[in-house]
Amino acid sequence: MGIHPEDGFHEKRKIQISNYLLIYLFFLNILNSFAYGFYHYQEILLWDSISSVVFCLVGFSLHSIGYRVFTRHLIMIAVLVSLGNISYHFGNVLGVHFFLLFLTIISFLLFDDLVLILLYTLAICILYVLHDAWFQYHPQIVDEGLRFSYYPNFFVAFFMLIFVIHNFRYESDRYQEIIETQNKDLSALSLKMMMQKDEALIATNQLQQKSTILQQQNKSIFESLRLASMLQHETLPSEEDLFGGLKSGMLLYKPKDVVSGDFYWAKRTYQGLILVIADCIGHGVPGGMMAVFASNLISQIVEEQGKSFPSDILEELDRRLRRRLKQDQNSELGDGMDIAVCLITDTTLSFASASRPIVRITDEGKSQIIPGTRFQLATWATEHVQYETIEMEIERGDRFYLFTDGAADQLSDINGKRLGTKNLVNEIVQLQSLPLSKQKSELESLFESWQGSETQTDDILLIGFEV
Repeated sequence: MGIHPEDGFHEKRKIQISNYLLIYLFFLNILNSFAYGFYHYQEILLWDSISSVVFCLVGFSLHSIGYRVFTRHLIMIAVLVSLGNISYHFGNVLGVHFFLLFLTIISFLLFDDLVLILLYTLAICILYVLHDAWFQYHPQIVDEGLRFSYYPNFFVAFFMLIFVIHNFRYESDRYQEIIETQNKDLSALSLKMMMQKDEALIATNQLQQKSTILQQQNKSIFESLRLASMLQHETLPSEEDLFGGLKSGMLLYKPKDVVSGDFYWAKRTYQGLILVIADCIGHGVPGGMMAVFASNLISQIVEEQGKSFPSDILEELDRRLRRRLKQDQNSELGDGMDIAVCLITDTTLSFASASRPIVRITDEGKSQIIPGTRFQLATWATEHVQYETIEMEIERGDRFYLFTDGAADQLSDINGKRLGTKNLVNEIVQLQSLPLSKQKSELESLFESWQGSETQTDDILLIGFEV
């Protein structure tokens, strides 16, 4: 009655002792009521029985609603008053003074506050001394028939004292057992934590070793990529070679990774200036390797075989790539190459491409998009393709723009949409009042603002030139 699961061991024992006392006092009062009623009159039996029931019910009710300490005070005060009243009326003939000695021990079990324990002990001793002194000067004449309860009360008080002592020892032993169990659990937990700490230290050391190895590997890889980027950059023509003989030019080149799958190539021959831009399979290291490989093949086709007509260059490059890459439908290199080739003379521009357009803007501001052939170069999805060369008469002041798909495919961090070829061309048209050198910085700002916090989607290559 009144015990909650979250109560500690000592609190549970105090509640149990209080409940035992309530039951004990109930039966003791009933026993004495029978004795008084038998020798005197029946009303004593009735009223004492009723008061005993009420007292016990009140005590258990106070326990159940949480008034635990109040219940303990009630028990101590009620017993002191009851024993004092009985002693005053009947003297020591009933042996109730033994219960006073019993009460001195009870206070130690019901309370933790040393001051309360001393106060109750002092009250009991004072009560005992006062009654003893009172009876010496005012001897009581009591019905001799009540003397039969003297020894039962003595034995009850004695056995209750033994019960309290046993309970106290049991509580001490039980508490010591709990402490030892908790100590064992703590020792086991401490040992487990030490083992876990050792395991964590070992794991941390292993992670640090792996981290060091990864850092070294990353450093080595980055150094290799940096050198690869330098080598790739050395294979690319300078802007002077790229735009030599032209009025002006613009190069915007932004690899997604350290090395790029996009590349440009230029060579001045007796037929005119040959200018190439290409987007190889992938980006990063695979794209960079493919770019160097394709660039060398173009050099061989133009310089060794003497080919300069754009469609001839594309068809020969397609043939060589198919032979070297050995692509089929089971190959992981499923995509081919996007490429555009221009042959520029004083009066004409010959253009052939695989899936890349060229944008022409006249001196009057009229724009035109020439798509070229829509099939990629060296892909297993198509058979050998004949690429068409488109020849255009050019006038002084005409501007031409070539770009790979990375420029149009860049995603926006705002809406996640592609920039798109149409939007890119519109932006280029809007910049025609500026020289090409200024257009480069404006287009760089366009890509940065469009990209925002979004990662770069692909390699970006854009070339513009004016004849």
